[in-house]
Amino acid sequence: MGEVKKSLNLTGVVLHTGLGRAPLADEVVAAMNAVSRAATVEIEVETGRRGQRQAVIRERCERLFGLPGCAFNNNAAATLLTLAAMAEGREVVVGVSRLVAIGGSFAMPSVMRQSGCELREVGSVNRTAVADYERAIGEKTGAIFTAHRSNFRLEGRYTEPTLAELAELAHSHDLPCIYDQGSGLVRDVSWAGGADNVASSVEAGADLVCFSGDKLFGGPQAGIVVGRADLVEGCIHHPLARAVRLDKVMLAGLAATFDMYLDGRENELPTYRLLSVTGGELLGRAESLRPEFERVGGGFWDVSVEETVGRAGSGALPLVDFAGAALVLSSSVMSSRELAREFRRRGIFGRVEGDGFLLDMRALLQEEEGALLASAASVVARKK
Repeated sequence: MGEVKKSLNLTGVVLHTGLGRAPLADEVVAAMNAVSRAATVEIEVETGRRGQRQAVIRERCERLFGLPGCAFNNNAAATLLTLAAMAEGREVVVGVSRLVAIGGSFAMPSVMRQSGCELREVGSVNRTAVADYERAIGEKTGAIFTAHRSNFRLEGRYTEPTLAELAELAHSHDLPCIYDQGSGLVRDVSWAGGADNVASSVEAGADLVCFSGDKLFGGPQAGIVVGRADLVEGCIHHPLARAVRLDKVMLAGLAATFDMYLDGRENELPTYRLLSVTGGELLGRAESLRPEFERVGGGFWDVSVEETVGRAGSGALPLVDFAGAALVLSSSVMSSRELAREFRRRGIFGRVEGDGFLLDMRALLQEEEGALLASAASVVARKK
């Protein structure tokens, strides 16, 4: 029988979809626990009348980005809803190089078609111009759309319009420019490699920007939309909004995550902590843990330390390599795959490379090291 259980992530992928993506800050978890019973979800405290579920998000988006916003249960839902609200029954112009497909069954063209809009694809994978978009605009056009390039790199010689150029073109034809930013990176940070972010997307002129709450934003699963007030209201009041709305627990967690940004404390978010730590620091932590693993192993395994390359994961920052380090376990008693299985049974997820089982430090918080050692000791105790 399947279960959702506490685990430790030593895969080297910080936002691992299989392991729940962004680890939550303690105060975010506390906020979610606090509303597990009755909570002020849709009620006005002063009047006692029915209130607006999205008010808690709308106001925080306005303070953080200068524009109002709303949130739904994931970013695919946010994208689906914005397109349905802006362009149902009409054409949406999109460059073919931005029709991404990522993990599982998610493919951008399929989601867009479910919104009721008709795709008008323009350009080619390696060459798309503003003129290609302009030629496609006609009486049936409802919006110009573009999406982040998710989990792949486009290298070599290629050209495509900037978001600012697409927004300018859309506005010249009185059309909305919708951007699925995806990763939820709020603003530029040193470890993001100059990747686009929500603030820069708003500044570029996008009318609606959609992004994930549980990726680089560092909060619970959500799809957040920020942008022009009248268009945001159109999303909030669209019939699909009820089908993809957030419950009280997720609303509280998302609001608490916003509050950390508004207080200037985003560096305290576990996702920020994990992605900002240097390769040298991780190498030092791995070297410190090495004798502890040798001690609990008692000869059951050999332990070495290896430099590694980590990933942000979940389609975020595909161009950025994160230098890291891993403990490498090898045993004459068990194969690397058997070791991996025994650790997984205890909620420890690493990766197998050749004859070694790697416990990559990139996605492990320092305060989780004790739990890792305890689980390692239980593997040895059972097999001896």
